[in-house]
Amino acid sequence: IWCKLVNTTYPIRKYKTTNITYQSGIEKAFLDFCFNNGIKVENGKEISYQFNGKMKTYITDFYLPKIKYIIELKAKNKFYRDDLKSGKIEAKNSAANTYAK
Repeated sequence: IWCKLVNTTYPIRKYKTTNITYQSGIEKAFLDFCFNNGIKVENGKEISYQFNGKMKTYITDFYLPKIKYIIELKAKNKFYRDDLKSGKIEAKNSAANTYAK
């Protein structure tokens, strides 16, 4: 049985000398693109949502303040597939849409 109690697969890292954090290669590539093209990017927004009767906090990946866009990047890994199957992705998306309005 494979079990990990800490997130060593996608540890949180700081981008270069900033306070902006990322976890995956696709997130780092997005940050590289933004910084190389002069696009102001910030850490994502915290959004409260309910899942399985419990309140949780969804931290989106990034925020583009100039155009007021919340950015969420997903790879189709095991964590994503599990969250999709359980309905957690739908709960997060619903909360993010409500927040954005």
